[in-house]
Formats: sequence, structure tokens, C-alpha cells
Amino acid sequence: MTQDAENIFTIPLHHRSRERIKELGEVFTTEKYVDEMLNLIAKNNRNIWADENVIFFEPTCGHGNFVSAIIARRLKAIFEKAKKRKEKKPELYAAANTVNTLWAIDIDAGNIRLCRERVFSTIVDFIVKNSEIDVGQLIKQNKSFIAHLLSCLKWQINENEALSALLELNQAKLQATKTIVGQRWIESDKHKSINFDLNWVEYFKAHSKTKIVPIEYQRSLKFITDLECSSRYSDFDFCFSVVKSGSGRNRKNIA
Repeated sequence: MTQDAENIFTIPLHHRSRERIKELGEVFTTEKYVDEMLNLIAKNNRNIWADENVIFFEPTCGHGNFVSAIIARRLKAIFEKAKKRKEKKPELYAAANTVNTLWAIDIDAGNIRLCRERVFSTIVDFIVKNSEIDVGQLIKQNKSFIAHLLSCLKWQINENEALSALLELNQAKLQATKTIVGQRWIESDKHKSINFDLNWVEYFKAHSKTKIVPIEYQRSLKFITDLECSSRYSDFDFCFSVVKSGSGRNRKNIA
């Protein structure tokens, strides 16, 4: 199997209707302005992309214009640092630490699915190019890693309401009701606060102590195992349906 990841993971991005713009207030930032804004973030901290203690949070991620650009910068910077440290597999090290320090939310389930797919595509493409193996070899050699990657994306890129996600309950209700769609969210989905300390790794470790394997990881690993058996890598289609992540909030370094 010689087809590379870039051709396999092609994510179709559709133009938004006027109805969606009116309903959700969606305004998508072009690649040019995304790059300019990210350059401003790094203006006074050139090491920010390689700093694994920094958490990046996108509160209105849409289908991932900012998120995918952040991921690309983080992968490259952490990979170069890992090579200097002579990490055994710098491409996997970079991928793990990049995704584990990323959080993103959006109120639209379709946007979340597309954002997850774009991030996954970017990461897999990066690993394949820097490890000099194809997707089939990547899956065969790193089943557990890919399963964790899929699980992490579902845990840390989630459907949520931007005006209320980082607030206490009383303030959250007040802020969310400033928009029609936000008010609907609070009424139907309740308040979903974000705990940046409870990332996928910490969540998995906590379950490991009780010898309980999270169902999300089991599902991801089964998908990878089935995929390996079928060898249908050109039809690699993991269903990034929306799930709710853990609650609670302990915010730390956010850029």
C-alpha cells in the first residue's frame, strides 16, 4: 500500500449558508489571517510552539481553520525539539504532546466532526512523512498509539457553548442566554464546564488505577484492529460522532 496519508484523508469543507450564519454567527477566518494572528501570538514568545506546558484552547473552532494551523506549528516545533533530545520516535512524541495540549469546542456537532477529522488527518500525514512509513505500517506498528490518538480527539475536541464553558454555573447561564443558540444549549444540554487538567492521558491513567479500560479507548482499538485485518486503508473512516467530555474546571496555561 503506497498511497500516502495526504491523499487518504481529504476533508471536504462546505460553504456555509446564510441561514447558518444567521443562526450560529459563523465567520470563518481565511488561512492568511489565521497565520497573521498566530504570528502575533508568537511575537513575544518564539518558543511557544515547542513549549509543552502551554495549552491551546479554541472556543469557537468551526471546522478547524485555527486548530489545524496550530497543530501544524506545534508538530513541527516539538518534533525538532524531540530530535535534539534524541527521543526514540520524535514524530510520535511530537504528535502525542501536540494533541494532549489542545482543546477545542464548537456549538455545532458537524463542525466538531470536521475539526476532529482535519486534526487527525494533519497528525497522521505528519507522522507518515517523518517516519518514512506508509499508513498501513503506521497502523500495524502503533495500534495502541493510534487508538489513543482517536480517543484523545474525541475527548478534547467537543461540542460546547463558548460563552459559558469556562464560567461557574451562575455566570454561565447568564452569558449563554445572550444568544438564542446559547440559550437553547443551556436549556437542552446544561452547563458543560471544561477541566483542562483532565486531559485524555490523565483520564485514561485514572481509569487504569481501577483496572477499567475506558469504553472510548476500547472502541478506538477495535476499529484499528478491524482496519488492520481488512487492510482497507484507503477507506479509513472513523466515525467522529460527538461525545461529551468530563466536567469540572481547573484552568492553567492557555494560549
